Amino acid sequence: MNLGNIRLATQDDDQEISKLSVTVWQQAYKRIFPNRFLSNLKWEPRAAGRHKFFEDSNKTSFVSVLDRKIIGFCDVGPARVILLLVRFMQYMY
Repeated sequence: MNLGNIRLATQDDDQEISKLSVTVWQQAYKRIFPNRFLSNLKWEPRAAGRHKFFEDSNKTSFVSVLDRKIIGFCDVGPARVILLLVRFMQYMY
């Protein structure tokens, strides 16, 4: 199995990653979520969200590229649970 070449994602990848994300959701969750919900998923709002993702220096994204097409992606950043715990502790004390 060829996983493609892995590289850092850029903002230029936002549209292609967003389209892939919607397709993956529609395929992976077709027996879990109603078809009406999945068919209404749009890539454009995701692309806008991805643009904001790159503004956070604590986060990064990788893409796997095969034949000049993004076939996978991975977003990384601080664990959300830990951040919530820290914020809770700051609030309590």
